[in-house]
Amino acid sequence: MAEEMGDKVLVFSQSLISLDLIEDFLELANRAKKKGKPSPYKGKGNWLKNVDYFRLDGSTSALTRKKWAESFNNPRKFRGRLFLISTRAGSLGINLVAANRVIIFDASWNPSYDIQSIFRVYRFGQEKPAFVYRFLAQGTMEEKIYDRQVTKLSLSFRVVDQQQIERHFTMNELTELYTFEPDQLDDPTSEKKKKRATPMLPKDPILANLLHSSKEQIVSYHEHDSLLDHKEEEALSEEDRKAAWVEYEAEKKGLSVPLNQPSHSTESSEGFDTHLNGLSGMTHPQLQKLISQGRQKMLECSKALNSIPRLTLKENFEKVEKEYPTMSKENVFVLAHRRHNIIQEKLKHWEAVYQDTLRKHQARLAYVHKVIRNMKPQERQIGKAYEANAVRRGLSKDEAEKAVANGPSEANTLSPYQQPGRGPARQTQLNEGSPSTSSVTS
Repeated sequence: MAEEMGDKVLVFSQSLISLDLIEDFLELANRAKKKGKPSPYKGKGNWLKNVDYFRLDGSTSALTRKKWAESFNNPRKFRGRLFLISTRAGSLGINLVAANRVIIFDASWNPSYDIQSIFRVYRFGQEKPAFVYRFLAQGTMEEKIYDRQVTKLSLSFRVVDQQQIERHFTMNELTELYTFEPDQLDDPTSEKKKKRATPMLPKDPILANLLHSSKEQIVSYHEHDSLLDHKEEEALSEEDRKAAWVEYEAEKKGLSVPLNQPSHSTESSEGFDTHLNGLSGMTHPQLQKLISQGRQKMLECSKALNSIPRLTLKENFEKVEKEYPTMSKENVFVLAHRRHNIIQEKLKHWEAVYQDTLRKHQARLAYVHKVIRNMKPQERQIGKAYEANAVRRGLSKDEAEKAVANGPSEANTLSPYQQPGRGPARQTQLNEGSPSTSSVTS
């Protein structure tokens, strides 16, 4: 599938035996294809060493290492699409940005090795979205090693970055390295198999396809970062997850099934009315500042709405087809349909936000005008006088509004020659010829 999308893959393993085994499978698939026999490899290419795939371990010389990396990164060489790498030998000092998919074949005791392996592709020069797959054998020590990885990273975030990370594993679970109690998922009558939760629909179409087509071989999956940071997707209910998979299956068939998602949350009308009632106690400058803030929010919502590309399904299809020229028509349609749905959801969300912000701004504006009309003439005159005085002192309009935000109470801190309506202050400003002079005289 990655081959169809034009994506290259790196495979990192701690064990040279594992790399040998992967090479044996590639050679077996190549021989079976040449003889016309059934092969686990469904692609159109071959698997010749140092042509279609490369292997880097401790025995690879520095010169050969550089030569293979340059060949792998060459965009004109489409055949070189897989790199088998020993984690200790190739997790540092090599740039392989031609690949955008990384497979961590086995977990390391030290999480920094796996992180450095990921950074062979997730670095400057990468032009595609990067995907990382961490393989774990269920019920083996690999699970314990991975759990300890998460615990070490969580501790690092808490101590160094002062972040609060949820503790996912107990000390007993971490210390019992040799306990082997796998879920009996190969048993069709297993209760655990019947109670398996519906997995989250991944954003990666290749992983979604694997989860859909290999349900019996994949026990479960989760996003690694979700164990180190809170994400909203984790709060989805079982029904929401099933609905997402129904939509995915419908997209593969060329159908469109609406997914029930919570609408944009807005504050209640009762809470907003209470907010409006509180405006009556504000001063004239404070009300003006509130209106300016409302206009700024409107501008931000408008910019966010206009920044979303308005592409039709056909335009999305053409764009995906251009990005992945070797992908099959079916997968192009699925990916284009997913992108189109995401754009439509964003448009719907931001249109709702914009309309809600507009409604509140208009209501707030009308109420502010009402409050100003009900003010005593003397209060309105004082508020405007203080604002004009701040402008004459050389402040911009925003600075003037900020300077008089506390209304008449700030008058007590001004000198006699800064009081509104005093002749000497006005005379001084005119003689100095400050930039605000023209605005005062006009």
